[in-house]
Amino acid sequence: MRKSLALLSALCLPALAQAGGEVYRVVIDGHIQAIASLRLNEGRYHGRIYYDASGADGLELAGTAGKDGFEWKESLWTRADNDSKPTGTLSGKLSADGKTGTGTWNSADGKKSLTLALTRLAHIETLPSPDSNVWVDFPKFDDPRYAKLNGLLAGEAKQNLAQNLKSVQDVRTELQGAPGGSAAEDRLSATTSCDVESVLPNTVSLLCTAYEYSGGAHGNTGLDARDYAIGADGAVRPLKLWDVLQKSPAHINKLSSLIVAELKRQKASSVVDGGIKDFTKELDKDELSFSILPAGLAFHFSPYAVASYAEGHFRAVIPHRALAGLYRQDGPLASRNAKP
Repeated sequence: MRKSLALLSALCLPALAQAGGEVYRVVIDGHIQAIASLRLNEGRYHGRIYYDASGADGLELAGTAGKDGFEWKESLWTRADNDSKPTGTLSGKLSADGKTGTGTWNSADGKKSLTLALTRLAHIETLPSPDSNVWVDFPKFDDPRYAKLNGLLAGEAKQNLAQNLKSVQDVRTELQGAPGGSAAEDRLSATTSCDVESVLPNTVSLLCTAYEYSGGAHGNTGLDARDYAIGADGAVRPLKLWDVLQKSPAHINKLSSLIVAELKRQKASSVVDGGIKDFTKELDKDELSFSILPAGLAFHFSPYAVASYAEGHFRAVIPHRALAGLYRQDGPLASRNAKP
């Protein structure tokens, strides 16, 4: 199974969520920027790092942090090898409050060493429930500018928790009295875990992973991107795709073609074999999950959506330069209409 999908499932372990985590702005060599989301599980941090320049996924972090410093190994999962290979190490020391850090990024071969600076963007908080296998986590941003966003995210988290509890309770009711039902009940779970994908001058994007086990050979993982426009006064407005792009048949067709081409490049089997030819209907109905990134718009596809479960999830990043001219002039990305 795809290793990054395995990581997504691992992020849904109760012990991991209840320990919380941190989200950092990472700056390497003074100009290479990324966002790292890390969660603590049994004394070790696990998470992901997204570099602004590419917006690609597959980069994972794992390691420790304490009074003696932090050391997080960076590795990249590749579809061709179906394995993760080391790419570097982030190491150094955090401030006493954990909100800043300095150190170095060292390449895996030891030939390159670059300065490293960390600034905490958010603390990952957890809403637990009476059922240890049901919980939700979400970021709470440090900057007071995001106070209204924090309130909205906390409210959404409470709604997600109620939905997760109901989902597990409904399955538990169905299993009562069924052969082997009590054993299956112990494994039931429903969790939602939200990472910060980008924090831009007027938008914030999260990627939430919902994991549910309701019986069978494996659980199900779903991806739900959430985008928000942030006003100068901190006012928050959830964004849909056509709040960002100009909607027209021509734009729908162009965007569909760009997504299909990227998924073919990644060899998503249902797209390669022609089972999925376009996404025009989904785009017209605003049904595709997307994130606003420094590199472009990332479209997310859960397992089964464009390939087999074993192939895992897919992420199609469409660069801003390919979308220049498509952005709404009254939208948050109007400035991207000018090609670099």
